[in-house]
Amino acid sequence: MHDLYKQKGYSKSWIEQRERGVAARHRLTEEWDNRGAKNGKDYAILTNEIYKTGFGFTAREYKDYKNLSKPQNLRDSMSNMELALTNLVEATAAELHQKNNSYGLDELKRDTKSAGKVVKSARESAEEQLGASVISKENYLN
Repeated sequence: MHDLYKQKGYSKSWIEQRERGVAARHRLTEEWDNRGAKNGKDYAILTNEIYKTGFGFTAREYKDYKNLSKPQNLRDSMSNMELALTNLVEATAAELHQKNNSYGLDELKRDTKSAGKVVKSARESAEEQLGASVISKENYLN
């Protein structure tokens, strides 16, 4: 994966952030598997809860905002900051699932919404300090 992103022109720091994100996502989906998420539809519901609460968009709306086509990967278009926040929200959700011993879609949704609130707060604080939105319409490589 590292070499592929390097060939595409991504920076070393972006690639490292993306690789951490892959690990965070795998950990989260393992939690979902072990805690009763049944199929891709459940994953989509939970992922959308994370994005909607933390970033203000569903995954599809976020892709539309960035003007990405359906097959394009949203995370591959994210800035370092967007990736860092996505990593934080997914790691937080996994920790909450363990802490709360959550099981089933309703409990997993509750935790993902709570994780989204953590990231929304972090995002808004960063935006206040930076004086600009950290959510960008731009594709990272553009």
